Amino acid sequence: MQIQKAIEIIQSYQYSDTDYLDLSNLGLTSIPNEVFELPHLRVLDLNGNKITEIPAEIQQLNELGVLRLKNNQLHSLPDAMGKLKNIFQLELEGNHFSEFPNVILSLFNLSLLNLNKNQIKTLPKLKGILKKLKSISLYQNELTEFPLSIMNLDNLKSLDLGQNKLTELPEFTGSLGQLTECSFSNNQLSIIPDSITALTQLASLDLRYNQLTEIPDLVPKFKKIYRMDVINDDWYYNCINLFGNPLPAAELTKPTNGLNMVNAAFE
Repeated sequence: MQIQKAIEIIQSYQYSDTDYLDLSNLGLTSIPNEVFELPHLRVLDLNGNKITEIPAEIQQLNELGVLRLKNNQLHSLPDAMGKLKNIFQLELEGNHFSEFPNVILSLFNLSLLNLNKNQIKTLPKLKGILKKLKSISLYQNELTEFPLSIMNLDNLKSLDLGQNKLTELPEFTGSLGQLTECSFSNNQLSIIPDSITALTQLASLDLRYNQLTEIPDLVPKFKKIYRMDVINDDWYYNCINLFGNPLPAAELTKPTNGLNMVNAAFE
């Protein structure tokens, strides 16, 4: 029944003027072969299925720019995917990757990579690779150390390493100069290095649910961050969010060097 529904959608696509094919949430266990007969397809949405394997025929979709495979049952990606040179957005959240799929390193036009909710423990070397990558999300994986290879992503603007097992951060001097938003929420950080202020374009820093017992003295060193929040469980711009840290009451009332502190005492 699911495959028949997918074929009907594909047939409708063939008679339309769109380059977007939505086969999400159909309970598919494999990609219908008819998909690979659509060489001009640019966006393929396969989110929310039960797909366990991507066949080599995926390479036939040589104009594909966006591939969405969130919430499937993938453990690996085929080498053939390396031929998809036009891919700029790849969404792999909620699968079963225990290792970073190395074929991704061949996708030199990649701008956005979502690997949230997998079981990845380390990243490969990234120096001179993925030069166009602007956003990488590794929320809820199994990282125990900050992946230093990320430091080589010179054009990165958004980084999410929330809900891993990080206990410390590296020195940031001389790297990630374009980064504007960064999340280290739900880790085990007790200290934030002063060198994080070398990230001069940073406009949002999410430090919720860590083990910080002192408010980091980072202001007025940031140019685009104007406030610090300890009561709102949300991630937003121009703010350092410390919600969910074991901050003593004395920390909430000490001088903040001109920073607009958002907390219960000031409501």
